[in-house]
Amino acid sequence: MNLPPSQTLVRVEGDLIRDWRTKLEGEQQILVVELIQPVEKSYALTLYSERTIENLPFAGELTLPQPMNVKRESGSLEVVAQDIEVDTDPPTGLRQVNAAADVWAAYRFYGRPAVLPVRLRRMEPVVNVASIVTARMDDTKLTVMNAFTLTVEKAGIYRVELLPLTGFTVTDVRGEEIEDWKQKDGRLIVTFSNRVLGQRKIQVCLEQTQKTFPEQLTIVPLRLEKAAKQTSQIGVASSPGIRLKTAELSGLREIPINDLTARTDESLAYVADQADWTLKLAAERLKPRIIAEVFNLVTIGDGLLGGSATIRYAIVNHGDDRDSPSTTPANRRENYRVAPEGSPGKMALWL
Repeated sequence: MNLPPSQTLVRVEGDLIRDWRTKLEGEQQILVVELIQPVEKSYALTLYSERTIENLPFAGELTLPQPMNVKRESGSLEVVAQDIEVDTDPPTGLRQVNAAADVWAAYRFYGRPAVLPVRLRRMEPVVNVASIVTARMDDTKLTVMNAFTLTVEKAGIYRVELLPLTGFTVTDVRGEEIEDWKQKDGRLIVTFSNRVLGQRKIQVCLEQTQKTFPEQLTIVPLRLEKAAKQTSQIGVASSPGIRLKTAELSGLREIPINDLTARTDESLAYVADQADWTLKLAAERLKPRIIAEVFNLVTIGDGLLGGSATIRYAIVNHGDDRDSPSTTPANRRENYRVAPEGSPGKMALWL
């Protein structure tokens, strides 16, 4: 069998194959297949070959292997393209026919030589992004959770680059088939283990430590580089004792909090129809307040006067102190009342 000189044979499959080898006769590459025994009627032989294309765009000829010493030859050619745009010139020895749904073009043989001139260029992917951004302000840090839904069309991708990361640290990246992620030069590079085409979800968690309580916060989007379109929903929440207000908007607008997708405890909501936006928030620390409701009970008996008090209180505008030593289960006491026997009119109350 005569093989195209530009192609490298990588595998040969067929029944009763003892050995196969290639040899050069002048400029021709000849494949010789040795069988264990003679065959009759029909025989199927499958060849796998490849050709390296170093640079795109590329222009050249697609030539096919040719059996030698045959009386009659017929067959078909199907061209499948992946992430590549293909243009063809009029072929030689081939007639175009209807192609299947997943095949770019199909041809039938009618003579030799059979040559298909092709021009190849890289197909650029089209990526649309819908993101849900949740910013949460605590006493010591600002956490921004970015949930991205990528829609990849036309051509597949193997990685995405997100920016900027100025002032923030990436603490976690989650998603299906994520092979690796790293921070480099102010951007986050996420690599996938397989080609991505269609929808894919990614979650990126950012943190910024606050040494002192800030009077103003600035939140900017984590943008996907070269995205065709990127829209965002932004929700803002804070821990008890911190009040956030809108200070300045650029590229986004405020919406009712009930319009926010998957709302939890957010107090402010915004929407952006473009990739570049800026949200500035004014932060205020509220003074804690204790609201108490007291129920007094006085019991008068035969020679005994007893009293008790039940206090139901609420602490407003106070942070979460559940991890402090003074509020651990061993040190925490529930509200209860004691009226010591023999001490009429006296009452002790522990909190």
